[in-house]
Amino acid sequence: EKGGGHPEAVEPMIHHHNARPRANRTAMKSLLAKTGLPKAIGVYFDDRAITVSQVVSTPFGPIETAQRSEPVRPDELPAVLRRVLKPLIAGSRIHQMPVAVGLPTCRTYFVTRPIQSPASDASPEILLREALRSTSVSVNEMIVDVVKAQPDKRPVAGIVACQSDYLNNLLKALEGCGVRPRRAEPAPCALLRAASKRHRARHHGKVVVRLVLGESNVLAILVVNDLPVLWRNVDLRQGDEAASLLSATRSLMAVSKDCGVQSPLDAVLILGRTDLPRLLDTVWIDDRLGVPVQWFRDPALESGQVAFGLALGCFGEEDRAFDLSHSLKRRPSLWELFPWRQVAVQVAIIHCLAFVL
Repeated sequence: EKGGGHPEAVEPMIHHHNARPRANRTAMKSLLAKTGLPKAIGVYFDDRAITVSQVVSTPFGPIETAQRSEPVRPDELPAVLRRVLKPLIAGSRIHQMPVAVGLPTCRTYFVTRPIQSPASDASPEILLREALRSTSVSVNEMIVDVVKAQPDKRPVAGIVACQSDYLNNLLKALEGCGVRPRRAEPAPCALLRAASKRHRARHHGKVVVRLVLGESNVLAILVVNDLPVLWRNVDLRQGDEAASLLSATRSLMAVSKDCGVQSPLDAVLILGRTDLPRLLDTVWIDDRLGVPVQWFRDPALESGQVAFGLALGCFGEEDRAFDLSHSLKRRPSLWELFPWRQVAVQVAIIHCLAFVL
């Protein structure tokens, strides 16, 4: 405008300037997808769509190289799953491309209950029946997984369950694509993993409430020493978002003692919806809660972020990770367990040493 130009003349220049970095990122992702670096895939089954994310593990951290989402109906599940997975696993052996599965919160039941000791030998079904406190629910028709830990002063058992028919249908659809998933876990666990990965360097405290925001709802997760203890999905009322966040946090802390958490709340982390801080009175939220409140850009409550967190879980063994599919999976063969990649690296090193000497 200072040079007397028109805005229409500036518009193409701005578009061209933004297109070059985008093209560079696309080329870099395409190059990473073709390298021999470890790759993993996260598949999130929403009730309305399937979202997949392919992540490559690099020395500089994990990088997402592909993401795709397609709507799906129950009768179209095998066909849609094959269509979204085929471009990612084509030409790759399944043991070289681990796949993790995510289940929506509406399809899973999660609760944390105190127990006598982490070494308690009570079966997962017994713990689930005690947590439900109802004889009308058929535990035999549910898949259960339990993680025992002592995040605070008392040992607790985290119990996750889902309908066996629902999970069996998903696993059969994956098996039709030649995929045997490494893990099947609830979506909040994947979001928590993605958040911990992106904000690992920050010290937030022992007892933390993470509020993952979506367009119309918020997933509130109570975390103690990086272990999920309780989560709830509540509505995010438009025009009254601050009160919704305050209510979600207080509702978790009101029942935290029933879950074995005795320590007070240390911090509240709000994730996603960066358009809200300028519209809300964040000082009022801080005063009401009485603890530090921090706002981060991501991960938000989106299917793509869930799929990304699922893929991250394939790059390392986690002692306190839920897996609802472990009782339904067949044991891997010796051919699949053999460390082919490590052997190839060691043989290459020996050949190089022999050549030099």
